[in-house]
Amino acid sequence: MEVSGDFVPRSRMTILPTFRDPDGYCLSVGERIIRVVHPEAADRVRALIESDFVSHLVSEGKMPWTRIVAGAELAEWREVWPAGSTIDNGALVLEHQRIEFTSYPHEWSAEMLYAAGELTLEIQLRALDAGLTLKDATPTNVLFEGSQPVFVDLLSVTSRPSGIAVWPAYAQFIRTFLLPLLRYR
Repeated sequence: MEVSGDFVPRSRMTILPTFRDPDGYCLSVGERIIRVVHPEAADRVRALIESDFVSHLVSEGKMPWTRIVAGAELAEWREVWPAGSTIDNGALVLEHQRIEFTSYPHEWSAEMLYAAGELTLEIQLRALDAGLTLKDATPTNVLFEGSQPVFVDLLSVTSRPSGIAVWPAYAQFIRTFLLPLLRYR
């Protein structure tokens, strides 16, 4: 089957690691980054994309732009989706801005890990002001666009449970940012 536009054959689609996120998964499709959000999280993520919280972070370059893939374009995607992955009815399909060069935390200098941790804390503090929180806090949620950290895990942002005074991802932040930075020292 021929597909119009920028679509690519299944052989050029790769499921990206999303570290067991129950809300969705990512695909690399040629030069595009596609995220499928499962139906149970679709409304929450749609509202998040349209929120001032995300739009401010995107305009500041701290989060990549994201657009919703829908209608005829989504129908075409369903035809070429990779084997083993599906788009459930009610799922939300997103396209994210591609960060050109992917580096991983184990490749970073201490200064890069520090910058990624600082961005994670900034987003958590801003999320609290918006009634939100980060459900996880690992360096893998951050990529670098040049020398600037960019928080790429949109699904990590979730509503803050009422009555919870602590950050659920605090221990993970300590293990994945602070302890490695102490080790560098």
